[in-house]
Formats: sequence, structure tokens, C-alpha cells
Amino acid sequence: MKYVLPILVGVPFIAAILQALFARGSRAISVVASVGSSVLALLCVLNYRPVASAGAFDFSVPWIEYFNISFNLGIDGLSLFPMLLVAWVMPTLVLACGIEESGIRGRQGLLLLLQSALFGTVCSKDLFVMFFFWAFAMAPIYFLVVVWGEKDRVAVAFRYLVYSALGSVFMLVAFLVVYLGVEPHSFILGELTGARAVEFAKHTTQIFQSSFPTSSVAFGLLVISFILRMGIWPAHQWAFRFFGQAPSSVLVSHSALIMPISIYLFARLGLELFPAELVMISKGVMILGAANLLVGAFYSVGQRDLRGVLSSLMLMQAGTLLLGVGSTDLAGLMGASIHIFGGGAGLAGFAFLVGLVVSRVQSSGFVDDENKVTLGGLIQQAPVFSAVSALIFCSLVGLPGFSGFVGNSMVWMGGAKVWPVGLAVAILSGLLMLVALVSLFRDIYLGSAKNSATFKDLSPLEKGFLLPLLAAILFMGLYPSPFLEQIRPTLQTFLSLTRP
Repeated sequence: MKYVLPILVGVPFIAAILQALFARGSRAISVVASVGSSVLALLCVLNYRPVASAGAFDFSVPWIEYFNISFNLGIDGLSLFPMLLVAWVMPTLVLACGIEESGIRGRQGLLLLLQSALFGTVCSKDLFVMFFFWAFAMAPIYFLVVVWGEKDRVAVAFRYLVYSALGSVFMLVAFLVVYLGVEPHSFILGELTGARAVEFAKHTTQIFQSSFPTSSVAFGLLVISFILRMGIWPAHQWAFRFFGQAPSSVLVSHSALIMPISIYLFARLGLELFPAELVMISKGVMILGAANLLVGAFYSVGQRDLRGVLSSLMLMQAGTLLLGVGSTDLAGLMGASIHIFGGGAGLAGFAFLVGLVVSRVQSSGFVDDENKVTLGGLIQQAPVFSAVSALIFCSLVGLPGFSGFVGNSMVWMGGAKVWPVGLAVAILSGLLMLVALVSLFRDIYLGSAKNSATFKDLSPLEKGFLLPLLAAILFMGLYPSPFLEQIRPTLQTFLSLTRP
């Protein structure tokens, strides 16, 4: 068990190098490495037990001893759903490269690097290692956009790099503030609790001749970091432009992986290192979530482009997750945790659908400047594609029996105890999104045939990478109990830190 985590983090990285060096068999190397790494991650999730597995998967070796930095990996209940999300989505992305007309080898290599970076981020138990992997995840996405994006790809890729780099700088500064605020200095999460946490809470930092609690300074920097990196309101405009030019692999990566993992990191660091600060601004976190729900909902109603709809859905999923985290309630946090996977899988499915539409009709727009529907009647030409779309839409709107329902309902239950207004906002936003998606399905799938005469149904390969997502959406919606019981003890432990 000790070496499982470094193997699942390292295998995709090594495979990316091998497939870059050897063109022959590069596709097989990519698929085997991605699937193999994800299978190991799935085995970790399935074999994890809240008490018996404590420390069983931990791996630690000194890295930069002078600064007390170690390559420290481990998992607990809170990291299970993000780990499961990466394990489920990344192999589908690598497989989906097979439908591209060019650049398959390069795309798969970059996605393998991204898979390694995301697994490393989720499993890191050292703040410096966490930053290393999280910052490294920028590079594959940047190159995927700048090489295979649309006509304005260079400009949007640069803007993405600027915002992501700024977010990473704020994160690094926050971690350095934590590192310097404890004696002896340490980046290791396990060494920043207990007596050191009490010491850190008393430490102050001088800014412009005024004293501020060091923990509050570090937590504030982290909040700014994640808002910039995710591309949510109020820093959402760059993300909307970014989605308009990004290739389908990046649409999936950012909406279904980067955004949920950002909120996972925020929740984890807030609960583990900054419990008092998280409780102090919990209402503000919920208000931020509600704002993203409303902005996303209103954007979705007026969208004429599938990429724009995806951007709106991402804001709404982020809003739901923030409501759950801000509630600092067990039900709300459990709902947010399961929604990281359930909502992420739904967004991944929708992003894949957008990519498939673009590959077939060379456009993601479905309404022209005169408000006339330009794409319709897909159910006649592509019944399987339409059926898969309907199931993904059902999960996104949170219908019972789908993963979206479990996460949404638990977040609503937890949030209603703390801030009933948030529940009202969530319901209103959900109704607006329902109207938007039903209208979208009616126009594109059930409407009269327009620009769909040559629209092909799903190929065997496309079914191969979409069906696992559907299976996850349905299974998590119908039988979430075992997974919820795995995360409950960890969340209860972290929540005890937030109580006086």
C-alpha cells in the first residue's frame, strides 16, 4: 500500500515522456498508463476504510531537507471524491483523443501530464508539493489551448496563463506565510495541527505598520488564489472567453476537474489549517456561492452557444459547492463532497457533448443573430447521442436517481440550517437552469431538422468514453451510501476543529 500513491502519480508522467520519445505504440502507451493509474486510484478508493486505513496509503520521503520539504502523499475521506473524479474522467479524455484528426500524440501526452499533476495535487500532504503539482497543472492546459484552440487561441491562452499564474503566486505566498508562522518551520500538513496550530493562531503579521493575525492573512490570500484560478464570479469573464476558444479536452478539464478540485483544496485547507477563519467568513462564502448560482442561471437563459451554456453551468456548480462548504455543516459538506464527483461527471459529460457537436457541424452556436435556431432535429439523425444527452441533462438539473440530485439535496439541507436565503437562491437558480436546458433540448433535439442531415450518431469509440460517465452518474445517484459513509468520519474530525 505504501507505494501505490507515488506509482499512480508517477506512471502518467513517465508515460508522457516515453510516448514523446517513441512514436511507435504511443497511443497504446498513453491509454494503458492513464487507465492503469486510474485503476490504482479506484482500488485505493474502494479499499479505503475510515479507521483501519488511517495512514495505510501514506508515503513520505525527504525532498528538500533544509527547508523541511518532503514528498508526502496520502489520502483520507475528504480526498476520495476528487481522486475518484480524476480517475474516472482522465482516461475518457485520453481515449477521446482518438477521434481527433490531428495531434493525437501531443494531446495525449499533455493530458497524461495533467493527470499526474491532478493526482499529485489531490494526494499531497505537504503544502509545497501541493503547490508544485497545482501550478504545474497550468502548463498542459495552456499548450492544449494555444496549439489546438480556435482562431483567438493565443490571446485567450495568454489570459488564462496570467490569471492562473496570479492565482498560483497568491497560493505560494499564503503557504510561505504559514511556513514562516510556525516554529520550527514546516510545510507538512500533519505538523501544522495540534500545538503548532495554537501557536500559529496567535502569530501576527505586520502590514503597513498594522498588525493582523497571520492565519487571516494566509487564508485571505488563498481565497483570492482560488477565485482567480477557477474563473468564477467576480473573476469569471476570462473563463467565458476562454471556453469560447478552448478545444473540447480543455472544456472538460477546466469545468469538470480544475474547478471542483479548486473548491476541494479550499475546503480542505480551510477546515484543516484555518477553521476559525472559515467559520468567520462562512456566510460570505455562502453569499459568493449564491452569487455564482444567480449569475450562472441568468447567463444560461440567454445563451446562444453551447460553450456559453457550459460556462454558465460551471458557475452554477461552483455556486452549489461553495454553499455546501460555507455551511460548515456535516450534511452540507458531505453534499459538497459528493457533488465534486457527481457535478463534475455531469459537467464532463456536457463538455464532451459540446466537443462532439463542434466536431460534426464546426460550430457550437445554435441560435443566430436573428434569434433563429440553426441546429435542430438531432433526435431523428442521432438517437443514441440524443438519449445520452438527455441523461446528462437530467443529472445537471438534479433529478432524483442521478448523482446531481444527491449532492444538491444534501447541500440544500445543510445550507438551509445556516442561511435559508441561500436555499431560496439555489431553488430559483435551479428553476432558471431547468428552463434553459429544457429549451435547449427542445430546440436542438426535438425541433425541426436544421443543419443536421449529416449529423452522425455516436461511434463505438465515442460510446466507449461516454458510457462510463453515465454509469458513474447513475450509480452515484442510486446508491451513494457506501461513499458517504467513507467520508463522514473525516469530515466530523475536521468540523470538530471549527467548534469552540
